[in-house]
Amino acid sequence: MVDHERRGARADEERVHESRGHGAQTAEPDGDERPRPASGGDLEPVLWERDAGPDRGLQARDLPQRGLVERGGERALDEPEAPRAAGRDAGIDFERNRGVEKPETTKLERAPRIAILVNSASPAESDTSWSLRQIFGADVGFVSMVTGKGSLERAPTDPLANYDVIYNTGQNYPAARYGTARARLQAFFQRGGGYVGTSVSSANFSFLNNAQPALIQGTLTQGSDSAGGGIARWGNVGAAGPLTGGFSTTDNLYLPVNVTWFSSTPSGATVDGRYLGSVDTLFIAGLWRDRNPAAANAPMIVHGTTEVGSRYLGLATNPFSRGDAEREWPLVGQAALWSNLTDDG
Repeated sequence: MVDHERRGARADEERVHESRGHGAQTAEPDGDERPRPASGGDLEPVLWERDAGPDRGLQARDLPQRGLVERGGERALDEPEAPRAAGRDAGIDFERNRGVEKPETTKLERAPRIAILVNSASPAESDTSWSLRQIFGADVGFVSMVTGKGSLERAPTDPLANYDVIYNTGQNYPAARYGTARARLQAFFQRGGGYVGTSVSSANFSFLNNAQPALIQGTLTQGSDSAGGGIARWGNVGAAGPLTGGFSTTDNLYLPVNVTWFSSTPSGATVDGRYLGSVDTLFIAGLWRDRNPAAANAPMIVHGTTEVGSRYLGLATNPFSRGDAEREWPLVGQAALWSNLTDDG
């Protein structure tokens, strides 16, 4: 994690930039038992809120990661080390900003709870589940699509009822014969559940394309060119938006195997990141022969709002392959906070 303290005191409001996992790793979210960012120790009572949109008053280059806003009491402002010390104990980094108009926010009562979408009655731990637990701690669990008595199709109660965001590991949208699974997914998105799809499987994007009723207009489609993995460079065209403001103007991306991008994006989607404009400059390390020029300047990070008002992120790489690509983990964490509309405080 980045040590944000070296940036010094900046001032009248506190920002939480990254939330680390906490507590024991369990398969189910732990309800009200989880630690919460609340008052305690040397901190006065606070109000925790989530940015509802682009940060209009802040410079992206000054913020390692957008996230939560905390309005502290006078003591917290007069003694900047107090919130930092409390944050270190809780696994949260604080940073101050001076003279910044507070952006539009929505209330946030707790950390988002992440459902890892699988299709197994007894899912095994993987690099994906391990990585998600490093980010979100105990607020992570498996949800099976149609296989097993506890699946979306067969469980007596809705397995998604206690989750805020779906991280898909390669499941297609269920066929029409799985009416219960479809109805529960529809209810999840209608109440504001978020969705994160990455290149762990192209099916994660087809899931959005094939949803019934439709979640998006148009398609989110992955393009791919055979490669042996490496490091790519991308331009942060969404620096003023809610997701990539904490990344550099030009940043690095880990590609575990092929070079992947989005060959089409849904209507109304916002592109946050694009590969650099030349195949010679966008790929700086690794093995990529016969480079497909379609990858140059292609979108590889997008976000948008569905037809029912929920939110999604599309990321054209697998950020959890072998647990290596920690550079992309803050983006997944930020996407979970931003896309979760089920928690209104």
